[in-house]
Amino acid sequence: MTDTIYTKHASSRLRQRGINVRTIEFLEKYGMDNFAPGGALRISLTRRNAQKIIDALKRDIHFIERACGTVIIKKEGEILTAYHKQ
Repeated sequence: MTDTIYTKHASSRLRQRGINVRTIEFLEKYGMDNFAPGGALRISLTRRNAQKIIDALKRDIHFIERACGTVIIKKEGEILTAYHKQ
């Protein structure tokens, strides 16, 4: 669920152009900001930037898989120990 507010015009255009809310969420999260006329913000995602994000997410997936089954013990912001859960 998103907190984004859509005008009637935007809602209509999204339906007409087959753009779903999830796409908008990804653009807001990963897109590049540029100024548009009238003080608005233009958010877009180029293929090059998308590939960089995809590569970074793949690295994150790799580390998530490695972290699975690992435990850390932490107290007051300090890591006391770490181990592999059996």
